[in-house]
Amino acid sequence: MRAQFRTAAGLSSPMTQSRLDGRALLVLCFVILTWASAFAAIRVAVADYAPGQVALLRYLVSSAVVAVYMLATRQPLPRRQDMPKIILAGFFGFTVYNVALNYGEITVAAGAASL
Repeated sequence: MRAQFRTAAGLSSPMTQSRLDGRALLVLCFVILTWASAFAAIRVAVADYAPGQVALLRYLVSSAVVAVYMLATRQPLPRRQDMPKIILAGFFGFTVYNVALNYGEITVAAGAASL
């Protein structure tokens, strides 16, 4: 079942609002290019650094970017009761996944790892 949105003209479906503006398209292209190039960059990095070090560097950089964004937009901190879930999701969703990916790229080609 599709959600409908109420507008001044009445109800409209998400299918009629599918136009992508230029800024959203630019951001989408940036995300796709950085995600796609990450596997090749990991392959190069694990030649000189340990997989754990590569994961740590990637997330120190991304954490700094997110921290600047959160301060600039005055985002509120998560609720205290949500912290255990966030920590658990962060551990498995980021730490374990990225260290395992980095170890895998020692023996597997970047293209295969991207799949």
